[in-house]
Amino acid sequence: MKKVEPERTEIYVETDDNKTLELYFRETTRLTRNGETVTFDQLKEGNRVEVQVENEGDRLNPIAVRILD
Repeated sequence: MKKVEPERTEIYVETDDNKTLELYFRETTRLTRNGETVTFDQLKEGNRVEVQVENEGDRLNPIAVRILD
């Protein structure tokens, strides 16, 4: 993960092909680590994450984010 903006519940994720995705969490976004639900403050720059998104117009909304490390 490149950047975390806690006040906006927003993260910037770099993909395997070096693209940067800007993702805004919603109330329904699930955030987990080791199968347990965790709070947004567990996200740190440099974390590896797996993100499931849905397209909404020209925007990607995170449905589920899994912290891998």
